[in-house]
Amino acid sequence: MRSTGISPVPQQLIRYRKRIRTAGQQLKAEKSAVHFFADDRDFEVTWSTPNKPLDYLSKFKAILTPDFSLYRDWPVTMQLWNVYRNRWVGCFWQDHGYTVIPTISWSNQASWEFAFEGIVSGSLVAVSSVGINRHDATEVSLFLDGYAEMLNRLNPCAVLYCGSDIEGCTEWVETHCYPTLWDDARTSMTQTVAS
Repeated sequence: MRSTGISPVPQQLIRYRKRIRTAGQQLKAEKSAVHFFADDRDFEVTWSTPNKPLDYLSKFKAILTPDFSLYRDWPVTMQLWNVYRNRWVGCFWQDHGYTVIPTISWSNQASWEFAFEGIVSGSLVAVSSVGINRHDATEVSLFLDGYAEMLNRLNPCAVLYCGSDIEGCTEWVETHCYPTLWDDARTSMTQTVAS
């Protein structure tokens, strides 16, 4: 994938398939990036019929590449396949003129051999801690080790980070933090209760 640098960075990350119905929502989308930190089935169409979502994606300032799952108990070939799909879809979108930010994910140390491939050093990248069980020392350790390896191999200019900070890793590089769908729901609920 070609390197992406965005100035200014997206104001928000908006989940793929969120409906854009009003002029105000469209204005927000034009300053935001669409993300795929969701179940794979929710965005499989980006791979199976890649032309289909192009009109929807055109509403956004930028697009993060699909976050196809890498589970540590999956065979390495399946994980490699999902990294390939992530990069292929990103290149497809770039070839169609979209601004694309690569989403980086990994499972365990074995995945490091391919998880960071195809990304130009110094690029802006996106990472998510969604799904990391903060009470599971193994999961936290695998995330932090992979994050450090990503920084070492890719030397990103900045990271778009979706989810809660784990062990202060957002202090290691210029980081732009975004809430998750659940964070937004909790905030809305708190504001409703307080009213």
